[in-house]
Amino acid sequence: SMEEAASGLYSAYSERLTGSRDFWAKLAAEELQHATLLKGMYKILDQGRVFRNVERFNRKDIEADIRVILNAEFVARHGKLSPHDAVNTALRIERAITENGFYATVTSDAPEFAVIATRLVGCTKEHLRRLDQEAGRSIDLGAEAQDDVPIPRKR
Repeated sequence: SMEEAASGLYSAYSERLTGSRDFWAKLAAEELQHATLLKGMYKILDQGRVFRNVERFNRKDIEADIRVILNAEFVARHGKLSPHDAVNTALRIERAITENGFYATVTSDAPEFAVIATRLVGCTKEHLRRLDQEAGRSIDLGAEAQDDVPIPRKR
């Protein structure tokens, strides 16, 4: 659900931030791919495989994180939005996914889980790298926009 929520948010950014539409659309599509991979875990559970340490994660906290992302999507679709705000929000989301250590904490007796977990950790790190680049680009664009503003003179 968190991956799907992030995809919805990034889709909203793609629709509203035309200067970086392709960047956000690609991230949105990748988040949906991540959700699909995670949904594949249900098949593993149905085969009787075991996931360990899942209880370390508080469902209410995860649901609260999802609500934060959904609220950010609402603001992105209906409120004031800047490229800077979008990048900062996305960085916070991706860092939270990395820092909560889900894939390092949860283990399984299903070998497929290790493959998927490793892939998703790598994808999240790649998202962070690309978002850092986009942050630099949005700062540069903001600086260019500021160059057009006349400098007030002392009188």
